[in-house]
Amino acid sequence: MLYRIYLAYRALLAAVFLLLLVIPTTSQLVGALNTLQYLGTALVFLASCILLLITVPRQWQRSNTFLVLLFAFDIMAIITLADASGGMSSGLPLLLAIAAAASAVLISNRTLATLVAALAVLAVLSDTIRLISLGHLGIADLFPAGLLGLLLFAVSTLVQIIAARLGRAEALAQARTSDLYTLQRLNEQIVQSMQAGILLVDPEERVRIMNQAASAMLMPDRPAAMEQGRDLNEYSAELCRRLRDFRATGIQARGPFRIHPEGLELVPRFRRLDNGDAEAQTL
Repeated sequence: MLYRIYLAYRALLAAVFLLLLVIPTTSQLVGALNTLQYLGTALVFLASCILLLITVPRQWQRSNTFLVLLFAFDIMAIITLADASGGMSSGLPLLLAIAAAASAVLISNRTLATLVAALAVLAVLSDTIRLISLGHLGIADLFPAGLLGLLLFAVSTLVQIIAARLGRAEALAQARTSDLYTLQRLNEQIVQSMQAGILLVDPEERVRIMNQAASAMLMPDRPAAMEQGRDLNEYSAELCRRLRDFRATGIQARGPFRIHPEGLELVPRFRRLDNGDAEAQTL
């Protein structure tokens, strides 16, 4: 999901790069030093977006090696665009902060994520020094380039910490969910294996849970799974009456009764399950 979001961001960014060159009011802001270099890089960047959306296998999306190469390509593309537009003065190198943050989220290996940030810093400083040597920038432009380098490392480190904490929280939530499911299945198996008949009846007197022993007592000819969800009165009017009396008075009715003339004598015991709701279920 996050990988798809980053691809969508890349596609939008590629379209913006081309629009900046086409719109008359912004065409002077980009490609000032080398329009062909800017246009060629923007087209290659757009082509890479289309290629990634169509051909990249799903397993590659989780490969750290592939992701490092992807972010390295993005860094070089942004730096090449910035180089054609005047370097730091164009503002394009600031986009490297997004690449550094995205790499910290998508790349599971923190060392490799930091390596991506370091590559971005080296690219910014190298291009700035190159433009200074060509006379397009002054020595003072090294200062904002250095500040951007510090920002890239700070963003990468901070996002890595946040991503690690979120990852641990997600893993803990998944473990809790798995434990709850396992416990639920264990409880169901214990209930089904008990010799005593057990019914869980909701406030509308519908049977929600019935173990095998209860099914054998109430409806011996049908499996318990087929009986869940039916009204208790359909099994036994006497049992339903005793349940209503218990809910109304809280007193257990004593004395056995039979559901079928030749069936076993039953002595029901009721227990209200308090789950915090106004209408509790009854066991």
